[in-house]
Amino acid sequence: SCSPLFVNSAKGTIRIACRNVCPNGKSSSVVTYTGECALVTREEHDRMGTRIQHSCLLGSCDNGNCRPGYLRITCWK
Repeated sequence: SCSPLFVNSAKGTIRIACRNVCPNGKSSSVVTYTGECALVTREEHDRMGTRIQHSCLLGSCDNGNCRPGYLRITCWK
């Protein structure tokens, strides 16, 4: 799927990836985001239980990558 994934937190929704690769026929388009992100892989996101609290490492999007920071936040799917 090409839809961005998010986790929820007390401060609102947080994107888990800074870049989405969207298949478009034989080619792909890449959408890059800026701002805050949570370091959670798509596989980890898939395994998160709905409304079960986890600890997510916060980061900042930089050139399509989520660069880790030093803060953690309670997050859930």
